[in-house]
Amino acid sequence: MLKSLESQIGGDHYSKMAIQPAEFILANNIGHYEAAAIEYLCRWKNKNGVLDLIKAEQCITILIEHHEKQIASGEIDEREYKEICEQNDAMFKAMQGLKNAK
Repeated sequence: MLKSLESQIGGDHYSKMAIQPAEFILANNIGHYEAAAIEYLCRWKNKNGVLDLIKAEQCITILIEHHEKQIASGEIDEREYKEICEQNDAMFKAMQGLKNAK
């Protein structure tokens, strides 16, 4: 753990977690809006309640709109994107199947 994460200013909603969002975000090189959504989702029960869920939703909406703009401008290949979505769908269905089998 980073020394700077040993204490928290303004509460303990992150420091009492087994893995702090900052550790996860840094280890996985996650971008700003993804990171913000993760932090809001991790703290919502212990800080601002539903307001944090709404903030996370806004971050995700920003990401979706930005991604759609990249597809529309040709910056991202739409066929490649659809293929990735199909792979994610298949993985999600497989995970649901494992969960339901228990």
